[in-house]
Amino acid sequence: MWPETIKMSNAQLASYITDQLERLGIAPMHFNAGLWALGWYGRGAMELLLERRISAASRNKPQQKQQELTFKTTTISKSTRLRTTSEKRQFELDGKYAVLEQLKSMGHVGSLTLDYHPRIVAYNPKNGKRTTIWVKTTKDKTLFPIGKMTREQMRTRFTVPAVFVRVYDDGTKRFYVLAPNDIPYLIEKGYDWWLKEVSHRKEFLAPFEEQSQGILIRFLHDYENQWKKLGLD
Repeated sequence: MWPETIKMSNAQLASYITDQLERLGIAPMHFNAGLWALGWYGRGAMELLLERRISAASRNKPQQKQQELTFKTTTISKSTRLRTTSEKRQFELDGKYAVLEQLKSMGHVGSLTLDYHPRIVAYNPKNGKRTTIWVKTTKDKTLFPIGKMTREQMRTRFTVPAVFVRVYDDGTKRFYVLAPNDIPYLIEKGYDWWLKEVSHRKEFLAPFEEQSQGILIRFLHDYENQWKKLGLD
């Protein structure tokens, strides 16, 4: 596949695969490892492609000066991108655990589902009410990114309450709690605001379906710590 991999050690190969998968937006556990292995000359590739082996190789890699790896026309920083996927997943889990702590302080019982991107199942033992909670965590100062969708998808996609966790540089957190119908309302509100802001620059104007959507933090202040929106009380 890629001639530059022929002389790589197993650790270098694991790092290279991790970088390429991340560049392509593919999770190691979600692609056909057999097809990729055909290009690695039988050098234990199937084993290396398992996510736990890639993660282990990343952790065991000695600290080095930043090295640049050029793949075609794309330059990838190995030292800064090697562990991005695992660090992002850990960051998201930290946000979920922070929400669990908040629920516990209110007397609720919460646990994580067993999905790759787990949600929270919360239960109020006082009245028997329960709900599933979607948690979104970010360090971004302006936006909680969500992704592309049509307006029809937006109206039907969000069926459970959400907690948006904003993490600051000093580690402090703010919690914005949204009912399911709040989410499409805030997405639409943010899109309308964005259109007005860029209306003088035609190159940034795009139909709703072609624009990656999110929720602007500027519109979330009224939702901070509104835990009643979870519907557990």
